[in-house]
Amino acid sequence: MYFNYKGQSIFAFSDTHGMHRGLRIPSNIEILICTGDVITDFSEEGLKDFLNWYSNVPARLRIFVPGNHEILFDYYPDKFNQLFPDNIVCLYDRRMEYKGISFYSISCKSLRNNLYSDIQSPVPAYTDILITHFPPQSILDDNDGIRKLKDWVEESRPAYHLFGHVHSQGEKMYDLLSTHCINVSCFMKLKNERNAFFGVVTFKHLLEQYDFEEILQPFLKLWEHNVPELAERLDMNKWKRIYQSIQCIQEEPSDYYIKLVCRWESCSPMIDMNCSVYSRTDHQPVCTMAEYHSWAEILGMDIQIDDDVEITAQELTAGLLWEITYYGGTEEISKENRKRRFKIKK
Repeated sequence: MYFNYKGQSIFAFSDTHGMHRGLRIPSNIEILICTGDVITDFSEEGLKDFLNWYSNVPARLRIFVPGNHEILFDYYPDKFNQLFPDNIVCLYDRRMEYKGISFYSISCKSLRNNLYSDIQSPVPAYTDILITHFPPQSILDDNDGIRKLKDWVEESRPAYHLFGHVHSQGEKMYDLLSTHCINVSCFMKLKNERNAFFGVVTFKHLLEQYDFEEILQPFLKLWEHNVPELAERLDMNKWKRIYQSIQCIQEEPSDYYIKLVCRWESCSPMIDMNCSVYSRTDHQPVCTMAEYHSWAEILGMDIQIDDDVEITAQELTAGLLWEITYYGGTEEISKENRKRRFKIKK
């Protein structure tokens, strides 16, 4: 997110989660600000890679504020501060000034420790730019913000409050009293651009793109075509809740991928291999998607679609919902039903 303040060109971002090289930063930026979550797996190696990249991005000042994925800062600050090149400032619960602009950061650890305290705002008077990773409550937070932080912003009234963490609200601004609050998360933008460039799509990506109402008609058509006797009795409010619960599952990496060789009409996961899990090693089918044990892995698997399969993104999402819930509306119920059906002991 680009903005200009006191004659200085500023670019702020967060939540790159390993995709930092895809970030497009305007030229002639004076100040770079990263509000954290630059890695995906809490690893030291991932942070080193980001810092090496960040230190070479042209700018006069580079600020970094750790996010919750850089949680090791909270436990080993001395060790991790040593990773920083001299041209990157790690701003952690402290103030700094540059060319008449006052910056202050509040760490994730401090915000967690003071959730329910009566402590007054630690933000110094006349702070220009407040930087945190977490958002304040009710401000571009998808109900995941911190009430105490909102109180402090209202009390101290910095010119800007920069934060991230909530991917879905990235690159949006909201004015709280006299403070410009900006969610600078660029995760969704980077992910969408990456998927478009490589032609990669996952179930999780589709779940993030479409609400249940947008896939309702193709989902209903699958029931009408495959199980017409049940289609009229479907509780769509129940299915909406199931869909939303699957949307909340965090995807996990997998050594497998999903291959779709034909549409779901007139297909049953019990006897058809139209949508199956394949090994990346030998590209052989392992099982139907409906039989795969981990829903989190399913959400993270790349999806390959045969060239002769004509299907829209909404139809694909509806079909994957049909497949993953074939044995039950939750992962636990699905496992139990498959155990009973196939007499699996474990």
